[in-house]
Amino acid sequence: MRLSAEDQNTTIVAIDNLKQETKDLMEFLNKYTDFKVIVLQLERRVGNNLEVIIPKLYGVEI
Repeated sequence: MRLSAEDQNTTIVAIDNLKQETKDLMEFLNKYTDFKVIVLQLERRVGNNLEVIIPKLYGVEI
């Protein structure tokens, strides 16, 4: 697999709790630098003997 120049500057960060400061930093880096930062938030919900992981992406349009 070959990566394009744009893909080579992409960083994906997985996090359980995305704070506003982190979101602001990601938006700043994406706007003013050549780096592309994508945050994958993994929210965990537990109840009734079930565990559910809810993924949310920030910094990328789907």
